[in-house]
Amino acid sequence: MASQTILREADYNEGHAASLAISPEISIKEPLTFRDPDYFDPTPFLNQQEIKHFKKEGFIVKRQLIKDEETFQKIKDHIWANVPRSLMKQNNPQTWIEPPENKWTESDSLKVGHLKHRNWKIRSKGSNGLGTEDFLVKNIANSPNMLKVVESLIGSPVRPPKRVRGIYCVFPSKPGSQEKYNVHVDYIPSHVTAMVIADQIRPGCGGFMLWPGSHIELHRYWNTAHGGGMDHEKSKKFLEAREKIIGGTTPVEFIGSAGDVIFWHPRAIHSAGINRSAEHGDPLVRVIIPCDFQLDGLAYVDDEKFGPSEDYQWWIDTRNFEEDTPPNSTNIWDDWAI
Repeated sequence: MASQTILREADYNEGHAASLAISPEISIKEPLTFRDPDYFDPTPFLNQQEIKHFKKEGFIVKRQLIKDEETFQKIKDHIWANVPRSLMKQNNPQTWIEPPENKWTESDSLKVGHLKHRNWKIRSKGSNGLGTEDFLVKNIANSPNMLKVVESLIGSPVRPPKRVRGIYCVFPSKPGSQEKYNVHVDYIPSHVTAMVIADQIRPGCGGFMLWPGSHIELHRYWNTAHGGGMDHEKSKKFLEAREKIIGGTTPVEFIGSAGDVIFWHPRAIHSAGINRSAEHGDPLVRVIIPCDFQLDGLAYVDDEKFGPSEDYQWWIDTRNFEEDTPPNSTNIWDDWAI
């Protein structure tokens, strides 16, 4: 515990509390599979009940918002085409149950992204890197239906995305293995974030997890309403609030099919789920495309301390902006359309 205390104090001073691991003393509740309420509308428009739900819970789901079988097939093909040295084979699930992290080199990580704890984030640095492909940027992040929902949430004009975060895969755990959730809060300057499901996700198979309502409490601890910075004193209060929420709130886990989209508030506590599909004899790879959105026409700046910037959190397309204001208990929705 002493080493953890020292680490936390150092990170307080750097303002990176959001990325700190959850205390081992906190019991993380198992997620409930989210069931859509009747008022969730699959059209790319928001009704008043959806707006109320987003404000209170921090998310909404739009089922089959993107209907593009060809693009989702390209995404799946793209995954297997980028596996280094055929370490995993698409038609041989035994090769991707407990994926070969020990054979994944530093060079592999630079080219196709890290593989860690059965999570592979397929992304690479540079303007032509993974995450900037036309079928991801044009057909997913900038698809007309996506932008309509984003406009309904944050207003217009929306800054056209130039990249997605990448393709985020969660591979099956070996049956009987003990796994941990990577519970955290992002510190990026998005107005709203979307998780696009790119292939079937069943219950308990690595779906996206979120702690409902956590965005409301955690909004107040940042230096600005959307930016990634957090000073020393706010960091301590943030961690106390974060762990109280995790200990007392049951998360939800989102399942679905290709084209379903979860729109969520970037201050919400979240995690990738644990993929237990191999335990049921029908292993699958969980595939999600995270996309970030913000308003256009602002004075954007790189933040070399907190990111995003060319060298830090480079996979994030959105940026800090000079017009951002300090948060308080009442201004969480001040620059949103809702």
